[in-house]
Order: sequence, then structure tokens, then C-alpha cells
Amino acid sequence: MIFKKEKSIFISSKLFFSLASLIIIIPLFFLIIFFDFYTIHVLNREVGSANKNTLFLYYQKLDSDLEQIELLLAQSWAQNWKFQSLQYHLEPLEAHTDTLDILNQNKETLSLYKSIGALYIYSSPNGICRGAYNTSYSYDMKESMQKYIQSINYTNVSVAWYTDTIAGKNFLIRVLGLNDAFSVCMIDFDRIASPSQSGNFSFEPGYLIYYSEFGVPLNNENFLKETGLSLQPDDDSVIKKGNSGNYFVVSQPMKYGNLSMLYITPYRGSIYHMDAAQQIALFSSILALLIIPVIYYIAARFYFTPLGTAIDTMKKIRSGNLDLKLSQNVFIREFKDFNWTFNSMMDEIKVLKIHTYEHLLDKQKAELQYMQLQLKPHFYLNCLKTLYGMIQRLKNEKAQQMILRISDYIRYTFRDNSTLISLDMELNQVKNYYDILQSSTAKTAKLIISIPDELKKTLVPLLCIQTFVENSFKYAIVPEQELMIQISIHVLTTEDGHYLNINIQDNGPGFSEEFLKLFNCPADRTHTSDQHIGIYNLRQRLELLYGNQAGLICMNNPMGALAEILLPTLNTEISQTNGENNL
Repeated sequence: MIFKKEKSIFISSKLFFSLASLIIIIPLFFLIIFFDFYTIHVLNREVGSANKNTLFLYYQKLDSDLEQIELLLAQSWAQNWKFQSLQYHLEPLEAHTDTLDILNQNKETLSLYKSIGALYIYSSPNGICRGAYNTSYSYDMKESMQKYIQSINYTNVSVAWYTDTIAGKNFLIRVLGLNDAFSVCMIDFDRIASPSQSGNFSFEPGYLIYYSEFGVPLNNENFLKETGLSLQPDDDSVIKKGNSGNYFVVSQPMKYGNLSMLYITPYRGSIYHMDAAQQIALFSSILALLIIPVIYYIAARFYFTPLGTAIDTMKKIRSGNLDLKLSQNVFIREFKDFNWTFNSMMDEIKVLKIHTYEHLLDKQKAELQYMQLQLKPHFYLNCLKTLYGMIQRLKNEKAQQMILRISDYIRYTFRDNSTLISLDMELNQVKNYYDILQSSTAKTAKLIISIPDELKKTLVPLLCIQTFVENSFKYAIVPEQELMIQISIHVLTTEDGHYLNINIQDNGPGFSEEFLKLFNCPADRTHTSDQHIGIYNLRQRLELLYGNQAGLICMNNPMGALAEILLPTLNTEISQTNGENNL
């Protein structure tokens, strides 16, 4: 035997260099990624810290203003006897002049704190509700504010700052007083200083937005609509996407009014805040990252793709497709030599497989013919015993009829070498066989056949049904009981296709437990007993004809023995004239 020299597959120097480069670049890649993310994290933290500091300054400023305003109002009420006198009913003129004096004294407070929108004095016994303003509100707005002051339930008023909306405008409100005389301070959120107005504390001019405890923005609503920002009171150190860019958001809860302060600045990206060295390092790392896909593409194009194609082709060939070839259009020399060698090997395997298959067919044909010959003497011996008994009992006429039936049977079985015949012919022979067996026993039997007309030309193995009819006559006859044999045939449809389902049922005692145990054992594929030789013979014939596509099941049910044959449907019709010409 001559063996061709096998060629070893080596990685080319170019590919080896690429892989070595990847080994160097991959650790560098992760290092660069870590450095970039760490730098961005540090810069974002610095931006967040700066914005936090800015927000805290405004928080301290507002917190201090509210404390001072609350203190001044409390002192005004406690130290001014005119304010205290408004608790009681006064002469209209006296009440009027006292109210004016109190408001004039509070004008200093209004001038010091520009965030105060209005300051009201309310006296229920005197029917007084008068205010001083820090801005020029419209007449309708002043009317709405006065009605709001008059509608306050002073007996159950909050003892702290709270928020409320008057005519679509949001205010931070504080009520101080006793009994029926009160001072009401209204902080206008639109008048509270914001970075966009002063802009002294941060990298970018920003916006202060106050949120109520219910998550409702109290100012700068136009800014939120224009930017399309969706914010929550607890958004802290986060980047939010708007209509025209990103924004950095920090928050600070307030101890007055259950409010939250949000400080929003445009976020131009971490690169904007990097120095020159950091920007160079970042761009260098991006360039390095771009080189890695290029190297990988080269390796994939000239190495991994041909290797993957070869593996997929081998898997398909393993599944049975021997016509596949590996392409010779490859760049790497080692792959070209491998593909040529593999294709040559597949050509040799195909030639070898054809020879082996032809040899196997010849062997199977010989085995099938042997088993057919094995089955026929088994039946003829039984017939001869029956004829002997008839002649011995001088039943010559019945013996003559039986000889004619046996003659028809022999003509049927020896008509040609076909292994498949039509169901119609098989059932006619079963009826003939039934008549033969009826004549050989004193017991009466009934044969019932149910088959659709469209299935009569379906091809089945020779003597596949007769075997079980014989078995029923041999083992199923019970004293004082008429033997009944039912043959039903129909098409069974499954996910795998259409199957011819042949059921042979008798009313006897059924198969022996020993037979069922041996027959249904997967390891027992050969017959080791003289009993039921025909059934074992049929199973072997089915395996030779159909492989694993056919099935034979033997079982017992309440009626008796049941045999079920499953065959793949064949559309080919057998020629009946062939057998007649051979006789």
C-alpha cells in the first residue's frame, strides 16, 4: 500500500507576527481603556464637585435669607404694639393707619431681600388685607394674591415655609402671627437669584430649579420645555440628555418647604475640561484602538475565515454530503495545500464508498432472498400436515379445494423476485390463506378486513400480514370461543411524514410474556427460538427494506394480541402483469 506524504500545516510568518502583535496590544488595550475611563471619571467628579460647591453656595444664601426674613417678621410682630393691636377690633381709621405704619416699617425688609414678591398684613376683626410688593405685579395678579390671603385657614396654617401656586405662579409662603392678626411673606421663585443671572461660581453658567416634594418644578419651566429635560428631585451628579445637548445635574435638599434645589449646567463632554496632555493621551489611545480592528480583520480575512469554512465543510461532509469541496482560492499557502489534499482525499473516499455501498446492496439482496426462502418452507410444511390429515379422514373434496388454494398461494409467492407487492394483492392472498387455515381446523374463525380503496395499491413487503394471521390460528384459538381476526389499515400522519399503519388484532390469550420481553428488547435483534419465526423474519425484512423508517410493534390489549406495522408510504404502483407473465 502506497501512502502519500502528508503536508504539515504551519502558521505563516506574517500571521504569526500579527498574533504576536495582538498579544502585545491586548494588555495595552485594556490599560488604555482603564486610563480613559478613569480620566473621564475624575473629570466628571471634578465637574460635579464644582457644581456641588456652586449649588451649596446658593443653598446657603437662600437658607440664610429665609432665616433672616423669618426672624425679622417675628420681631416685627413681637415688638410692634400696632401689629398686636390688629388682633382686636379697632376704629377703621386707626386700623388703617396702623396697617400702613407696619407695611412702611417692612419696606426695609423688602428692599434687602429681592426674592420677596409680596408682604401682606391680614386682620380678620378689622377686615384688613393689605400688601406691599417688590415687583410690579398686574392688577389681576394682585387680586388673586389678595383672595388667596383671605382664603387661608389661619386656624390650621402651617408653622413653617410651604409652597403654593397662585394664578399659575409658584410662591414659597410663610405665615406668622397670633389669633386674628397675621403677617404673610410670599417668596417669588422667579425672583430668586440664579447662576444664569449672576454667573460667578462655576465653569458654565447654569440654572437653578426648585422642585416641590411632589416632583413639580417651581421655576424656569420655559427652560425645561426648551431643553426637553426630564428631571427628578433626587437627580444628583447625573448627565441628562436634552434636545440640544447633554446637561450635568446636581441636587440639594432644603430644610424649608420640603424643597429640592437642582443645579443644571451644559455638559460639553470630558474632553472640554482636559488639558493638552490629557487630550493627546486620549487621542493616542483611540488611534491604538483603531489599529486593533485592522489587525483582527487581516487575521480573520486570511486565517480565521478559511479555517472556519474548512471546519463547516467537514461537518457537512460528516452529515453525509460528500459532494462538497474546499476552495482553492485562498491567500495563505498552507491553506491552499491543505484544501488540495483534502479534496483529493474526498475523491478517493467517494470511490471507496461507492464500491462499499454496491457490496452492501448485494449482501442485503442475498439476505432478503434467503429470508424469503426461509419463510416459504415453514408454511408449506404446515400445509402438507393439513392435507395429510384431510386425506387420512377421507375428505377428498376438501383436500382438492385446498390443493387448488395452495397452488394459487405457490403461484403468488413464486410469481417473481419482487420484495414489494400491492396491499390489494397481499390481502387477497391473506383471504386465500385464511380459507386454507379454515379448512385445517374444526374451530370457526371470522376474518374482518377494513381498508380504504385509495390504499389498495400501496406497496408493502410480501407476506407481511399473512404471518400474523397464521400466528393467530396457531396460538389464539380458545375452547368454546370463536376466533376473530381484525385487519385495519389507514394512513398515520406525523411530523416526520406519512406512514401506512397496519393493525392485526385477534381475541386470543395474547402474546406470551417471554416472547414480548425478548422481542421488545433492543439488544435482541436476532431470533434465538423456534417459536414465532415468521414474526422475527418479518422484522429483519423490514430493517433491510426500510432501515429505521419502518416499525413493528407486538403487544397485548384487553381483546388479545395486537400487532402494529408502520411503513413509509410509497407512491409506486406494482405491475400485476409482470407476475402473470412469469407463471
